Amino acid sequence: MKTAYVYELINDRTKTAVENAKRAEQHHLQASCMLPFGVDVNPFTEVYKLMERLL
Repeated sequence: MKTAYVYELINDRTKTAVENAKRAEQHHLQASCMLPFGVDVNPFTEVYKLMERLL
């Protein structure tokens, strides 16, 4: 199945991606950006929160 193949390719990188997203969020918070972040805060994503809940 194609989906399983993609998962195998990215599975070992998921933890690093989540850590990087958290670090980016902390960077923006320390730079006095207010939540919720708007389009001015780039790069940023909160997808890591979903990933943590799914894993």
